[in-house]
Amino acid sequence: MRYFIVFSMVFVAHLGVMGQTSIPEKEKMLILSKKDLFFSHDLSIANYQFDNAALNEALYAAALSHKKRKRNTIIGGVVLGLGAAYTGIGIALGASKQDKPLTKEVSSVFSRLFIGLGVVGMGVSIPFFVTAKNRKKDMVKALGKGKGLN
Repeated sequence: MRYFIVFSMVFVAHLGVMGQTSIPEKEKMLILSKKDLFFSHDLSIANYQFDNAALNEALYAAALSHKKRKRNTIIGGVVLGLGAAYTGIGIALGASKQDKPLTKEVSSVFSRLFIGLGVVGMGVSIPFFVTAKNRKKDMVKALGKGKGLN
């Protein structure tokens, strides 16, 4: 049994050493040029480990920036959509004709409330889109650092 365990450990160690081959610069550039393939198919670049520490760090930073950019874009889009919907509802309420004065006042108050909520919602979405743009710049910068450009 002891020989089996020793043999298994040597075999596993051998496989681990085989996986630590260095990456030539040509292949490194190919990996970094295919970033859109990784990002568009939600393959995690950060799961790929190479013996080049700078490349690992660059890929991890790029993957993290991409994930945050995607999240900020989705949140910004949802908040912007809700803001536009609330503004539309407010405009529709304000444009509707009411016969009774009390109904007209209530409709006017709700119209202003929905328009205000919509405008605030659309204003809140702006920082999410700005942050998403900054995350894209960070991703490109990290990939450039991995390529050795920075």
